[in-house]
Amino acid sequence: MKFMKLGSKPDTFQTDGNNVRYVASELASDIAINVGDVKFYLHKFPLLSKSATLQKLVSNASEGNCDEVDIHDIPGGPSAFKYVLNSVTA
Repeated sequence: MKFMKLGSKPDTFQTDGNNVRYVASELASDIAINVGDVKFYLHKFPLLSKSATLQKLVSNASEGNCDEVDIHDIPGGPSAFKYVLNSVTA
């Protein structure tokens, strides 16, 4: 937040149907993270700068030239992951 331009607002999550969540911003997302049956389209930099676990998952996926990461073992599923994302990106 401290690096935001004056007058801009933080990114918010939008829903496209039941199984897709994406960050509503001017920039295109550069990674998709699958949590259960929900796909989150996100920006790498805010996530990777704050989470070593996501850094590791993304770097392993990038070795296979893939921009998609599957996470199956999150307690609380997609709703808990969205809560964490709101905390990380705020």
